[in-house]
Amino acid sequence: MKLHNINKVLGVGLAALLLTACTDGNDWSVDSSKARLFSVSNSDISIESDMTDATITFKTSKGATSYKLEMSTDELNDNVAEGATANSKVYTYDAKEAVDSKITAKITGLKKDTRYWLRIRSVTDGKNPSNWTYYNKNNHAYFKTKAEQIFNTTTSFATKTIPAKNLKESEVTLTWKLEADGSQTAVTHLLLTVNGNEQTITLDATDQAARSKTLKYADYGITAGSDFNIKIYNSDDKRGEFSLTAPAARPAGLHELATGETIEGLISAGTGDIIIGIPASTSDDPTTDMITVPGITIPATVTSVTLYGLAGGAPRLLNFTKQIAFASDVTNISKIRFENLQIQTSAKFGGFIYPNGTSNALTIDAIEFEEITIPKLPQSSLIQLNNANGVTVKKLYINHLYGKDLTDKDTRFIYANNNNNVFEEIEINKSTFVGMKNAMFDNNGKGTFKKIVLNDVTIYNSIGSGKYFVSAKNTNPAPTVEAYRTIFAKSYGATCRGIQSILKGEDVKAAYTFASSYMTTDFVLETKKDDTTGELVLQMPFYVGNSVGASTKIMKDPKNGNYTITDATIEGGDPRWMEPADD
Repeated sequence: MKLHNINKVLGVGLAALLLTACTDGNDWSVDSSKARLFSVSNSDISIESDMTDATITFKTSKGATSYKLEMSTDELNDNVAEGATANSKVYTYDAKEAVDSKITAKITGLKKDTRYWLRIRSVTDGKNPSNWTYYNKNNHAYFKTKAEQIFNTTTSFATKTIPAKNLKESEVTLTWKLEADGSQTAVTHLLLTVNGNEQTITLDATDQAARSKTLKYADYGITAGSDFNIKIYNSDDKRGEFSLTAPAARPAGLHELATGETIEGLISAGTGDIIIGIPASTSDDPTTDMITVPGITIPATVTSVTLYGLAGGAPRLLNFTKQIAFASDVTNISKIRFENLQIQTSAKFGGFIYPNGTSNALTIDAIEFEEITIPKLPQSSLIQLNNANGVTVKKLYINHLYGKDLTDKDTRFIYANNNNNVFEEIEINKSTFVGMKNAMFDNNGKGTFKKIVLNDVTIYNSIGSGKYFVSAKNTNPAPTVEAYRTIFAKSYGATCRGIQSILKGEDVKAAYTFASSYMTTDFVLETKKDDTTGELVLQMPFYVGNSVGASTKIMKDPKNGNYTITDATIEGGDPRWMEPADD
């Protein structure tokens, strides 16, 4: 007899046994005095809180005639009797108040920015009350009222912060709102915390009238790149708070782009290490003061190029109409770096960085992107290696990059398109990639990827049908691919593929590691039938990670560019999309 038939027989026997047990009388007695009501389920409790009130909704339970709801700023647990804490309040709700089997309670007079513990139990005559149900969401056994925020804010990813124009290289300017009725704002002082040290800064009549205060870093011990916290008070009432990071110090040797100068002109005439400071944007619309760059050719006299966005405004938009190329006699570049800028391409060419014209083999020690936004890169790869003489990029480093409309269906994002064209190591951290309609990494069966590592990355609406996350076929040795805390959310095509790395005539695959990563149900991998078993298997090796709901279920509004994570169980992806947790 086959095993599954044995299981069927056992199942029938077990069912008969259970049926007999149900129809026979119990051999034990039940003490009705111990009867207890059903508890309210924690999953049926929802809370919407504001600064001084909270609306609590819970689903009723069978048999209850009323409900006790207790709230306290002290922790509640089964060792604390009802109403026993100094800061407890107990409310009673009649079951007749329920609408559609739910009771809604609005509690007012709460304190701002305060933790509240909550528990609920069912009550009726003649029975013991239910056990307490304790509110617990997102691993917090409490909810928190909202803090007031009178500072003027802007939104960056999932966090509110001050406008970029107010955070300058040597000082920060804080501004705040009028009262809700239009009257002058009641504030008395700031509390500044730097390296654990608190400093009180009095707001005089001039500051109060202007609703503004400028703090010079040197006066308060704030150094370049350091973190600091600012709170604003009216006597003991906290009315706003920000945690900020002072801009980093300018790189040594930086030349600030002056009126009449061009980026391409400075580089073509340059020698040694070229570091160009790009003034920040003075406009809320980056297209109004963008800088158009008609291509760059790096000469052999230049050893490195850094384009550095200066603080004091939004990162400047550089609009490239041609690629970054290299003079024919260039053999080595130590670094090409972009920092604190917006970059886009507005014409079709092979790659934004395209080392295709050198007469000899070319080595680039490092290509770096730090704090970069790419509004669109629709017809170009970010980097395309297609040099018949060979190009080696020792390290491609990407940190805090946010790319939107990245490629068309014919364009790979990172592309090694010729023999002897090698990416030795690619490291990508805390970044978001949207709209890659082809492969993310592709070697066209010729170039080489040796190692690819992703840490805390969000990939959305990317990888076309039949295209690959990594296509590295015919590479010997096969590449190492690692993805940690990475979210693969919604594939661009109906089905995409994972990692292609099998050598012709050999069964050699990439060594790949996916850890603490996630794949949404709308990120769809192509499958095929196994020739032996007939089962559907993945087209190419790819670890699916933790399967979660559709992207629209785990993100706030991904279709409109808001990838803020709404599922508290997810601990991955670009951390800038994680809402700050209650402390």
